[in-house]
Amino acid sequence: MGNKPCRIMTNYDPYKTPSDKVFNKLRAEAVKIWSEYGNEYGYSSDKIKRVESITNHKDNYWEIISMFDSSNQERLFRNSTGETREFLLEALTWEKQQYDNLNNK
Repeated sequence: MGNKPCRIMTNYDPYKTPSDKVFNKLRAEAVKIWSEYGNEYGYSSDKIKRVESITNHKDNYWEIISMFDSSNQERLFRNSTGETREFLLEALTWEKQQYDNLNNK
């Protein structure tokens, strides 16, 4: 038997703007993770500048999340708390469901 497609989350809106509190905590955690990378050739400083320039509008938070590979997305989630963690759980679950549904067609 093949994998069955995941049930689509009907209450999640991927284009919904998070609260400023959630967005700012997400952005701060992303900067913290990028700060741990080496800065040879300006790699991490360029990423940090980019993250800091992203504004909280519609689905801009996806740009922050998508800058990371899946391991660092998980780390972003693990290091977050409260509303930010709940928001990331919904976003990352929705993203995985979209991926699973595309691969099971």
